[in-house]
Amino acid sequence: MDLTRIRGLAFLALVLALCAGPLEQEVAGQSAYLVVRHATLLPEISEAPGADRAIIIHGGVITWIGADPDVEAPPTAVELDAGGRVVIPGLIDLHQHAASVSPSPAAWLAHGVTSIRDPGAALDVARQTQRSIDGGLLEGPRVFIGLELALAAGQTRGAVRRLIADAAIDVDLLQLDRATPPAQAQVAILEAHARGLPVTWHLGLPLARALDLEVDGVEHLDIFRGLAPPLEPASAESLLRGFRRWAELDPSSDGIQDLFRRLAASRTVWTPTLVQAHRIAGDELARSRSLGDRAAAMRGLDAACRTIALAAGLGVLIGAGTSTDRPADLHEELALLVRCGLTATEALRSATTTAAAALGRQSMLGAIVPGHLADLVLLDADPSDDIRATARVWRVVKDGRVHDPTRLAPAEPGTIR
Repeated sequence: MDLTRIRGLAFLALVLALCAGPLEQEVAGQSAYLVVRHATLLPEISEAPGADRAIIIHGGVITWIGADPDVEAPPTAVELDAGGRVVIPGLIDLHQHAASVSPSPAAWLAHGVTSIRDPGAALDVARQTQRSIDGGLLEGPRVFIGLELALAAGQTRGAVRRLIADAAIDVDLLQLDRATPPAQAQVAILEAHARGLPVTWHLGLPLARALDLEVDGVEHLDIFRGLAPPLEPASAESLLRGFRRWAELDPSSDGIQDLFRRLAASRTVWTPTLVQAHRIAGDELARSRSLGDRAAAMRGLDAACRTIALAAGLGVLIGAGTSTDRPADLHEELALLVRCGLTATEALRSATTTAAAALGRQSMLGAIVPGHLADLVLLDADPSDDIRATARVWRVVKDGRVHDPTRLAPAEPGTIR
């Protein structure tokens, strides 16, 4: 058993011991019926957007949305007065490993993150975390577990099929990496899709090849292998050189624009994990002795930012994911996407409607509509005016249960470097 898994199991054992007593959560929301009153709903992520709306929730599912004066709730319903606050769908982090290593999954709920996707999970720990949350032993986000398969060129079709068949029993997605041979990748993707599992590609597969293989998602910034000039054997840190490559790309070139059009047409979700890139760059820049490398790396990050905005403008689905260990970082990711040029609404969708589609759960998550699970975040400010308002969480509803974030975990706002 690897060290990460051992640490994760130790953390989980500690949390389960601490949570053996009554769970600290708000009484409201434990009734069969919950009515959120006087809410403000936003367009594109809500049905019946506007001010003074009511949402009826029964059994953890949204059953009705409409004008507050028209609400007809059962007399036994518990009411939660939003007081005019903006209510958005529960946020989804598409690239998070908290299920594998986090000692406090409730901290994600405190920041309005009601679902996380762990695409390369430490399976034993992630499954135990998932079961503990689903069974009510822990408070935390809904966990979607991904299996990262390491496939080799010598494996037969039958062997790959058996691996996928076994994996499909208790995982929610499949992740492949750039070392996966094309023939084995094609079999794995076909088998996963036949079983209803989405497939995402991790780190560095040439985008054209990923699209040829019909993957459902691509992760991180490094998706343009083969288009940038090759890295020269320089003394600068390899990560800084990697960021610098972005400055050598021309996002307006026919090659890149054609790739983005293909990406948009395929409905493949690109999750760039900008906050991770900024954190890595910040750490490496702090250690770098070369002012030239530092300046080039920052130009590269700026170029990556412009390229993401161009992709979104061409219709590419951008997903929000962090690949860090801080619950507040999803708010930073959204702010970075807006800084790159996305609108606040586009950034919100990256962590709601688009993220739900990436999970294959768009019929149950990512929007405030009847029939969806009752995952809601009540905010003290309007994120359509300032995306940083997503961090101003007043209450969180998950599965129809209301949580006060101050009782789940202390607020720990992040900063963007």
